[in-house]
Amino acid sequence: MHTILVMISSVGLVIGGLAAAAALCWLLWQLFAQIRHPDWAPSIILVLAGFGMTGNLPDSQFLHVALAYALAAAIPLWMEGRAWRRHRAIEVAADPGVTGL
Repeated sequence: MHTILVMISSVGLVIGGLAAAAALCWLLWQLFAQIRHPDWAPSIILVLAGFGMTGNLPDSQFLHVALAYALAAAIPLWMEGRAWRRHRAIEVAADPGVTGL
């Protein structure tokens, strides 16, 4: 019975960490898209991971798993932010009515 509980808690930790990382990445993207800098979202993830590695965040296994997944997601998030920036620059150049990058 104990083994089954450990397995269930491990699966919950993995799925919950993945969901938390996805929510964090989405939230950061949306927040920084409001100020037209979604490419900054991975930087915040790196800062949070740095705080986690130096012990400045609570010592939680769930938090460590969520940050590990968020770090893995930061790479495609960074690439998408760069693509968004290029697309936005083309959009601004094509339509003088669009303001700012």
